[in-house]
Amino acid sequence: MACQIKDDKEEVVQHRELPFDLITQNILTRLPIKSVVRFKLVSKLWYSTLSSSKFGHTHFKFHHPSSPTLSLLIRSNDKFHFLSCESDEQFDVKLVSFEVDIDVGNEILVLVGTCNGLVCLGSSSGGLFILWNPITHDFRKYLDPEISKFFTRGWMVTWGFGYVSDSDDYKIVRICKQVKGQSFRLHVFSVRFDKWRRIDNDSSHDFSGLMTTEHLYNLYRPGVLVNDTLYWMGGVPLIHEESERKIMSFNLALEVFNTFPDLKVSTPLTWVVDEECTDEFLCVVKGCLSKYGRHVRNGEGVITVLNGSGETEQNVLSKDVVSSACKDLIGYRGSDKIFIKYYGSHEPQLGVIDLSSRPWKLTPVMSLEIMSEIASYSASLISPVIRGISKDEDKDKDEDPNN
Repeated sequence: MACQIKDDKEEVVQHRELPFDLITQNILTRLPIKSVVRFKLVSKLWYSTLSSSKFGHTHFKFHHPSSPTLSLLIRSNDKFHFLSCESDEQFDVKLVSFEVDIDVGNEILVLVGTCNGLVCLGSSSGGLFILWNPITHDFRKYLDPEISKFFTRGWMVTWGFGYVSDSDDYKIVRICKQVKGQSFRLHVFSVRFDKWRRIDNDSSHDFSGLMTTEHLYNLYRPGVLVNDTLYWMGGVPLIHEESERKIMSFNLALEVFNTFPDLKVSTPLTWVVDEECTDEFLCVVKGCLSKYGRHVRNGEGVITVLNGSGETEQNVLSKDVVSSACKDLIGYRGSDKIFIKYYGSHEPQLGVIDLSSRPWKLTPVMSLEIMSEIASYSASLISPVIRGISKDEDKDKDEDPNN
């Protein structure tokens, strides 16, 4: 009789066990990142499952449904810092510093951008880029040995990085332009398919007149990502003062270039000194493509936001709010708060402005090193390692007329 009672208890316990998929997809995805990292130590199965891209994306979407800017990633030489805010009401700064040990030889890396918790670093030569998750410490170095056959020091390289949700693919755009010549090359790397593809000027990728060497002259900053599209502010050399400057866009899903006519670009100060306002760089404010410029005579900063309706909204920052030497700007949490990197009296500074409160006031946050780079960041468990695809998927990709 006692034995029967024991069997019944074991049967009851057995019925109470939850399916593993239910635990991972409906319970663990709701836990904070630190807790999930600890659960990876339970077993090899748990480690493999919680390290998968599927789990990483599910966890990220649950915690960041609209991918807000929760923190900044600050790069100073080989050191990286997280700057996060505990709340929107009170600006409490929490700074976490760490170093990354990635062997890149003599290559000089630039911070291309961040997306879904992944950080992209690209070399100035164009020969390699790195995808890295600072939370899990996983990274992968992607080399392109073929580029050394075509490009030397006489080429300028700019990058772009983004994610296409429909195809579940991260894409890296590389634009290489001859500094003194007339040639340029455009390549797109698909992380999902693990290969580069050159974008040629054909009927399906017509950028005739858009990607001339004149318009590529000023492409020294990485592309600005808004939704599935990267944007660059093109420029013209001094001998083409009358040429129109353009904002160029690259749709990552369709892999096509175009111009962006709704946001006109004025001539930079270094080329024409009598312009009323000069545009200096593109940025993202309130989740929209924006540009930062300044008035030549009074030094006021001008933030122009392109709303979804196609209308523009201008915010003029007086010189006493922010120095005219503003070098970067990042919108925070999709709200009216913006981070601004500017030059103070002696060294670069990072400050915050809340555009929703008047009068506008710059709140200093911290001092930066001379070569510091900043980017918005939202932590995730997404792996930078390539996910395997089937041969049928690869065949469908090659046969797709849109690619």
